[in-house]
Amino acid sequence: MLMSATRAAGRENRPDVLMIAVDDLNTWTGFLGGHSQALSPNMDALARRAVTFRQAYAPVPYCYPTRVATMWGQDPDRSGVFVKEGLGGLRGQPAMDRLFKQAGYATHGAGKIFHGAPPDASAWDSYLRSRKPSRQWRENSTTPICAYTGLTPRPDPAVDWGLVSSLTDMRDYWTASYLDEIHDRTDPDQPLFAALGFHDPHTPFFLPQDYWAPFADMDMETPDIDRVLPAGIPREARAWIENPSNMPFLARALCDAPLSTFGHSYIDLIRRSGILEELVRGYLASVYFVDDMIGRALRSLEASGRAENTIVVLWSDHGYHLGEKLHWSKFTLWEEATRVPMLLHLPPSLDPQGRFAGTAHDTPVSTVDILATLAELCGIDLPAGRDSLSLMRLLEGQAERRPALTTWGAGSHSIRQDRWRYTRYSRGGQELYDLVEDPACERNLAGRPDSRAELRRLEAALADRLGQGA
Repeated sequence: MLMSATRAAGRENRPDVLMIAVDDLNTWTGFLGGHSQALSPNMDALARRAVTFRQAYAPVPYCYPTRVATMWGQDPDRSGVFVKEGLGGLRGQPAMDRLFKQAGYATHGAGKIFHGAPPDASAWDSYLRSRKPSRQWRENSTTPICAYTGLTPRPDPAVDWGLVSSLTDMRDYWTASYLDEIHDRTDPDQPLFAALGFHDPHTPFFLPQDYWAPFADMDMETPDIDRVLPAGIPREARAWIENPSNMPFLARALCDAPLSTFGHSYIDLIRRSGILEELVRGYLASVYFVDDMIGRALRSLEASGRAENTIVVLWSDHGYHLGEKLHWSKFTLWEEATRVPMLLHLPPSLDPQGRFAGTAHDTPVSTVDILATLAELCGIDLPAGRDSLSLMRLLEGQAERRPALTTWGAGSHSIRQDRWRYTRYSRGGQELYDLVEDPACERNLAGRPDSRAELRRLEAALADRLGQGA
């Protein structure tokens, strides 16, 4: 039986928390099997003693709003934080860091937990801001897209890679290493909430040679980008892919000269310049690097003497396309951009029989639910009105789960429930996929007469999830 934390002031019944957030990490890990050449030994080892949520989803396929949704436990359609920066209706409401601080925890963080500086600085006893990227990102740039376009050479960070001379030039190295300092400065009698946010495998892919080496001689397995988009994709989704400036957020503003000058998708430029294999190599090398930094942090935890009473939760802010459905980056409501790794390790103090160690769940869940889960495990009262629901009843087999919701811009939503993905775009387009029969989501069933009953059921499920049900 799972042991519950108490709300008593004593240290003995209050677990520590180590939260690890990773940027742009899709399912290309060993424990999720998204790519056969992926190397992630440290995350794989964590998965063997944790709960793996194999169908976990991001609330938004973009960094800033998905982190807001996760840290506040609030869906974008209720907070108003869809894409651009700001806190909308969450302003003045406590996020995860403040709730742990109010509960008497020492709170320390480093790196990219929020998209930039923590908005509530006083909620942290210490916070190590991310270092600026190494200058070698530009000094050693391969500028592959610029070579193709003939533009004045300058790096395009979305499609660039190269070498960094030293591990200490990597900002994620300093984030991982900061956990040693956190442990040194935290009173052993005080519960600890520690949060580490890693930038990699976000582009560009600049890494020390040790992380490139395992992939150097591989013939990389790459998505097929010499094809057309699957039939049945709604016009609105197709427009997003053909020109990113059509997206709810001006994704083109994130891009360098090639997109803004030519109006092409990245895949068009990647195809013509022949660099997809190198980009896949770079992404997998970056996954290998961030896995090593996660391993560094986990070893610090073991050495601290606090591991036996520390919950470890790992999540990614969203997935990533590397050519699937002719798309590069995030910014879609498809599986590639929305499905994420998510692990929850319960320490012996909470799970003395190890019932949950090495288990896996295929029920769709959301990173929005991390807040309520940690609050329950740590005996913290969650403010009323949050959308976050604890995952513990799922683990105990006591509850049906609501659909996992992803939103991209006002009015465009997608849910994952059972074997289905249902998407409704703001202009009325719909998608329906059966992931058992069609795991790559190539056949949109929304327009088929034999799918009408399922479509109506999922339309109602989405309305209920958004609080719009009858």
